[in-house]
Order: sequence, then structure tokens, then C-alpha cells
Amino acid sequence: MTDYTRTIAEHLANTTYEDLTPEAIEFAKKSIMDTLGIMFPATTLAPTSDVVHDLVLSIDEGGKCLMIGYGERASLLEAAFMNGSLTHAVDFDDSAGIERPLVHPTGSCLPAALTLADFLGTVSGKDLILAIALADDLGIRLADCVKGNILWDYDFFPITTIGVFQATAAAAVLLHLSADQMVDALGLAVNRVSGIRDTLFNCEFRSIRDAFGNQEGIRCALLASRGFEGCKTALEDLMRIIYKGNVDMEPLVRDLGVTYTNATLITYKMWPSCQGTQAYAEAILQILEAHPHLDLAEIGSIQLKGPKESQDLFYPKEEKARPKTSITSKVSIPFVVATMLKKRNLVLADFEVQNLSDPDVIALTDLLELEVDDSHGANAATAIVTLKDGTVIENRADSVRGSVFRPLTLEQLVTKFKGNAQLARYPIGDIDGLADALLHLEDATSVKDVLSYLC
Repeated sequence: MTDYTRTIAEHLANTTYEDLTPEAIEFAKKSIMDTLGIMFPATTLAPTSDVVHDLVLSIDEGGKCLMIGYGERASLLEAAFMNGSLTHAVDFDDSAGIERPLVHPTGSCLPAALTLADFLGTVSGKDLILAIALADDLGIRLADCVKGNILWDYDFFPITTIGVFQATAAAAVLLHLSADQMVDALGLAVNRVSGIRDTLFNCEFRSIRDAFGNQEGIRCALLASRGFEGCKTALEDLMRIIYKGNVDMEPLVRDLGVTYTNATLITYKMWPSCQGTQAYAEAILQILEAHPHLDLAEIGSIQLKGPKESQDLFYPKEEKARPKTSITSKVSIPFVVATMLKKRNLVLADFEVQNLSDPDVIALTDLLELEVDDSHGANAATAIVTLKDGTVIENRADSVRGSVFRPLTLEQLVTKFKGNAQLARYPIGDIDGLADALLHLEDATSVKDVLSYLC
């Protein structure tokens, strides 16, 4: 019988940068650049990030670890909490999953890795790439073990449940823990899983969800490095208790060390909204692109079709059509689709609080209805536009731009990064230099040299 926790621990402890496939390295670098980039606008556009920032300054006496985008420093664990609070604040971070939603992998582990690298001072670019490649791969593999829909069929939120294992793994790799210590670190992490799904979509907590896991991941790894013992069957216990044993553990170890799922399943968002809304935005945008002269005033109704999981992003419609906060507007199919209808694009500014009450957008939400159609996968949607003269325009989108089927080019990713970097609270003087350093991260002898562009 396979000892899954031990197998993963040995993989984390023994894998080197040279063991990674070229694709795993490429996507780890892309994920580092993309996730660091989306942390910057959180410092100017997300009020929740400012709350965390002010809290850290009020309780922390300072330290040597950079708070990304703010240009200030705090102690290791508080800086990790601050940096973790930024990765999902504008809902622009990478995701993984094709036929079903899985996880947002890199936001769950990059803040822990970056902050610990800053603290240690000896972490190279190759070390960071290795840590992220392994942590992302672990998170996706864990999520893929769960049968059914990991988000809607279970009570615990997958990001805050699995994310702490990713952060722990990334920190443990940078600390060069032995296999035994890796087992203990994961055994400590299993007691730090959190997040009740039903409480996360109607409040602001989701915007700072990654703060907790990234901080705890470092703590678990540091405790294990000092000989603190954890349980020895953490991953088996996670699946037995949180997921009721409704799992298949084979994906956790299938082709382990040969196939890196970060290179096959991670997608980078074109638009700053929940992944569950984007197929609907894509379906509408394709209609607008095919009919560039379509007059919105001539639309009588719009029927949307998608999987049953979409209902929680559409209803209660009155609430979803009139979101009160930025983070809740990003999980609203009515708001996202109506905004796409009006503007033919989605940008960060569309989700700022002052723009949520646009009367044109609200009026367009009144045209929308949702029908559950199980022929649609988790990332597919259909839009049926009926004009007032009876004309019907129907379009089905089975993939969105940015997905693994329609990936963003490197040029698009760099452009996205540079645009986001311009929104940092603390101005970055040489954005081009920072982007180039990240594109050649494997050449960096110290991650601190890369972070020096931020302060």
C-alpha cells in the first residue's frame, strides 16, 4: 500500500532544479511573473489590502522582509501575511483546471516563497523556480484526487484547504528539509486547513484568503526544520476527513517527477474576474466581435447556459447584479457579462467600488437569465441573444482566452505584468528591468537582487 505522504515528502526533498522539465521551468517562471504582477494593483485598488497593511504596521515592530508593492518592511511572518493578502485581492491570479475547477495555485505559495527568500538572503533564482514548480504541482495533484466538484460538493474551500500544503512545501524546499522533516511539515500543515466555502462568496474575506496559508506554511516548515514532529499521514488524513474518502489517490503520484502539472493545467487570466464568470464573458464577447455593429438598445433578452455550479455566481440575481464590493463583483456573472456587453472588455477599473453602480450596466443585467445545461463543462458557456425584432444570435464558448487551449503569449503576459506593475503603491522605477530579471530568473544568484527593484 502506497504511503502517499512519504512519497510526496521524498519527492519534495530530493528533486533538484536540474530534475525539472524545461516546460516546468518555463511555466514556473511565468507563474512567478504573473502572480507577482497581480499583487501590485492590490496595493492601490483593494481597500482590504490597506486594512492588512495598517494592521501589520500597528502590531509589528518591523524587520527585513519586504511588503510587496508598499516598499516597507516587516518581520518574516507578518510580511508573509501581508504579501499573501495581495494575491487574490483583485482576482487576477492564475488558476488550474479544464473540465472542472481546481485551484488557484501560485497565489497559495509564491508569497511564502518570496518572503522566506527575502529573509534567508541565500535563495537563488533557480531555488525559487524549483519551489514554485513543486508547490504548484502538489496543489494541482491534491485537488485532482478529489472526486466530483471540489468547490461545490464539499464544505471546505479548496484554496484555503490545499493552499497551506503548497505554501508549506514551497517554504520547506527553500529550507532544504529532509524527507523526514518534510513529512513533519506536511503533518503540521494538515492542522491548519481552513475556510468554509459558504461564507466566502458574500464578504471580503476571499480577497485576503491567501494571507493565512502563506504565513502558516512558513511557520510549519520552520517548526519542522527544528525537529518539531507532525502527524505522519497528513495527505491521507486530509482526503479521509475533509473529502470524506471520496477520492482517488492515484493522481497524486501518477508520473510524479516526470509530468509537472503546472506546465499542463495552469492558465493565466485575460480578465480580472472569477474563473467561473469568464466563459460567459467570452461567449458574449464572441457575439460582439462577430456582430461589431450590434446596437445594445435593440437587445430584448439574453439567455445564458452553463453548468449547475454557475447558479451560485448568478443568484440571488438582485444581489449579484448590484454588488457592493469589488471582490464580490468579480464573482457575479450578471455584473461581469453586463460590463462586457457595455465595454467589450474587462479591466481592473471596472471593478472598483465607484464603478459598481453604473446605471447602464445595471440595466443590462435585467436582460440576463441563466439556464442550467449539464452539457457544459466548468469552463464553457452559451449566450443566446434575442433582439427586439425576433432575431436570435447564439454562441457557445468552450474555452476562454488565457486557458490552456488558448494560452496567452509571452508577450501578452509581459504586457499584463508591466501594466499591473504601474499600479504599485510604492513606484517601481525600472519596470522593464524587473520584467527582464524575472524572464531570466534562473540567472539570479539571489532573489533579493530581483526584489531590490521594488524598494
